[in-house]
Amino acid sequence: MAWRRVASVVAREAAYRSSRKYGKNRTLLRLSGGSVLKYNAMIMAILCFISVSMGMAAFGGREVVLPIFPTMFLLEVLLGTMIMAMNLQVLISDKLLEPLYHLPLEEADIRRALSWLSIYWGGAALPFLVVPGSLLMAYILGDWGIAVSGTLMSVAALVLAIGLGYLVGSIAPRYTRSLKGRLMSTFAWLLILLIGFIMGPAIEHLSGELSAGHAFIRQIPPLSFFYMFEDIASLLSSILTFLFPLLVLKYGIDRFWRLATRGEVPLPKAPAKWSLSYGLRASLAKEFKLIVRTPRLLASTIVYSVIFPLSFVLSVISEPLPPELAYMLPPIAVGIGGLGGLSVFYLYTAEAAGAQFLYLLPIRRSGVGVIKFMVFTIVNLPLIVAIGLVFSLLQGMFGLLPFILYASTFIGSALLNSLLYANFLPKEQSHWSSETFGRNLLALIVLGEGASFLGMTGLIVIILPSQMLKISASLAVTLAVWMIALSMYVGAKRPL
Repeated sequence: MAWRRVASVVAREAAYRSSRKYGKNRTLLRLSGGSVLKYNAMIMAILCFISVSMGMAAFGGREVVLPIFPTMFLLEVLLGTMIMAMNLQVLISDKLLEPLYHLPLEEADIRRALSWLSIYWGGAALPFLVVPGSLLMAYILGDWGIAVSGTLMSVAALVLAIGLGYLVGSIAPRYTRSLKGRLMSTFAWLLILLIGFIMGPAIEHLSGELSAGHAFIRQIPPLSFFYMFEDIASLLSSILTFLFPLLVLKYGIDRFWRLATRGEVPLPKAPAKWSLSYGLRASLAKEFKLIVRTPRLLASTIVYSVIFPLSFVLSVISEPLPPELAYMLPPIAVGIGGLGGLSVFYLYTAEAAGAQFLYLLPIRRSGVGVIKFMVFTIVNLPLIVAIGLVFSLLQGMFGLLPFILYASTFIGSALLNSLLYANFLPKEQSHWSSETFGRNLLALIVLGEGASFLGMTGLIVIILPSQMLKISASLAVTLAVWMIALSMYVGAKRPL
């Protein structure tokens, strides 16, 4: 099919532009394109592992499975929407569809290719977040209706995620100096991110209402899929849940198509003001302007550096954590802090086409890594302070040590990851995006660091008997993070 071939070429062209503009492409840990399954293999494996892990909750009975179902649905919608929106905005900003207009292709073929890109760019992997877990739960509970319900729910979540991705991806992707465009796009990203933020409390509330005997909760999507074979009202609700994503998908594709085929590029009315400056202060100012003018980053900063810390502290004040958690705080603080540095990756992808100008400057990779690290640390200071406040609420003055361990590990992990990504940047001028580093490499970094920090945290909590040994082992992990980060700094002093 011609349109499937076109979609494959466009997806590989996006990856090529993100990796290197000239010369031979870097092949380390990179998928070279080809089939949809090959392109999504690593994401499928990760999501399958997560799904099976969630499905094992069925050993606790149907009551435990009940909140897992809507959790998997919302996770698939959230992840799929973010993947789709980011990729489609790159598609517009890089004008990857424009060469297709000069080929002997019908408009219907180009629109099919545009739709198929959603499957190529992660859509094919999304059902693996729900289906494997549903099969495992059905096997454990001996109810194969759960497998059918989970599969149908996964399809509905996939269609809804693609539709929302087209909607968010079509909002202000071509310019960042327009205040109206930034506000619209930032608001759209805030809505998407808040889905994940309120997911836990919402599911907990629905589960409580159902336990209290309120049967109408069964008809609320996506819980309706769990009961669709038990009562007619839940079945009808599930059918309507299918229709709504289809309407969102149609509207999203039409809106994105109008934007993709529009000839003119909207620009601010007033010419941009510019000035020439250099030094650390200028570099930091440039990074903060990049955050403010990148709606996705700005929305993430608002949610995770303002809303989340405030709500976290307020929740601990209203419902204190159990006191038996106190003796486990040092290793837990190290584990949570170690995972905090993974998000520095988004500061690199925010450079987009502007990254090409960095190659013209006399700057080293270590310099790029340190600047990104400093900005990331400053942006996350509210989160670090909020965690410290929570530790002090749990243990008073004794919470100072877990806070120091958390903050030190968080900052060390941020430096380590920033320098790691700086080392893997292309040697030639390129457009930085998620494809710059390759899906396999990103997956290995997340899995490797996640398994290392969480695994060491679990071992310290389970194996070491005394509090002093737990503290010593946690301190050793923090020191190891900093030693690795400093050694990477020495190795990243080559020119960009």
